[in-house]
Amino acid sequence: MSTDNMLLFANLAIGGYDKARLPLRAKVIRSRGAGTEEVVPDGVQVLKDYIKLHPLTAQHTLCCPKCSACSNVGDGVLACTQLGCTLALCVPYGSNTAAACVEPPAGVSMAALVNTFVCPGCYKASGRIPPYRLTGQALAPLTEKRTVDRLCVVFLYLDSVHVRDHVFAALRHSMGLYNKGLVTFSTKLTITNTQPGRQEQSLAGLARQLSGRHSAGTPFVLFIATHSDPDGLLVVNVPQAAAAELGYTDMGEIAVPAGVLLHRFLGKLWCALPLGTALRGLFLIVCGSAVTNSTQFGLISRLVAG
Repeated sequence: MSTDNMLLFANLAIGGYDKARLPLRAKVIRSRGAGTEEVVPDGVQVLKDYIKLHPLTAQHTLCCPKCSACSNVGDGVLACTQLGCTLALCVPYGSNTAAACVEPPAGVSMAALVNTFVCPGCYKASGRIPPYRLTGQALAPLTEKRTVDRLCVVFLYLDSVHVRDHVFAALRHSMGLYNKGLVTFSTKLTITNTQPGRQEQSLAGLARQLSGRHSAGTPFVLFIATHSDPDGLLVVNVPQAAAAELGYTDMGEIAVPAGVLLHRFLGKLWCALPLGTALRGLFLIVCGSAVTNSTQFGLISRLVAG
């Protein structure tokens, strides 16, 4: 992914999709030269059609946890059992046979650890010493630092996770994972993640962390890393199976305005952002016409103020 154009907008003045009043693009025939034309599907309509095929019908079970220090996943990752804590760490067990972040105490079974595991931060808060040892790969990101007390970072990416991982790693090393005020969330810009059920499931943990009396005063930073089409609209991936559901045989992606993208991928969170009182920022990491097309750049600029 090219990162030729990178913009920072401060103080998001977000009023939700309805207030943004972004125009819906009808099907367009884009001229490529004399005698050559290209029919471009309306990305907004494609999103609407896809969501109609996947209505919210039932509650979904949250996925297995990911290690907060090294990002391992699977049955070797233990979530902290303390109420309100979201930290999880990996142990050398099951599918996780590589280097782990925790060396369990001798004689303690995995079944016992799953039901009783308490993270180092919660042990420290209670004035106790953990009965296990942290390995070298866990020590650096778990170092406690207090450059910022609270921060929420949301990252929407199209394909490569390189920039996302760099941003999250820098924040973790800057703030420290003992700092419970650091909240990170990311999701891939693929049409399947706009399903109401899947969206509700993925955002449930983030909503819990942002709830409470400090939520409105938490600084919020939003990253969008994608491509843009020749008209300056932002690209969303469409897997082959999803395209087939919609009746298309050859559609790898669609392009939609930034406001529509944010509404469809963040849902209620996007509409609730105007209630925030702290600093809110938008990083747009995109190649192509999103910032050179005056119409689309104007629409993006209307999402922010300051």
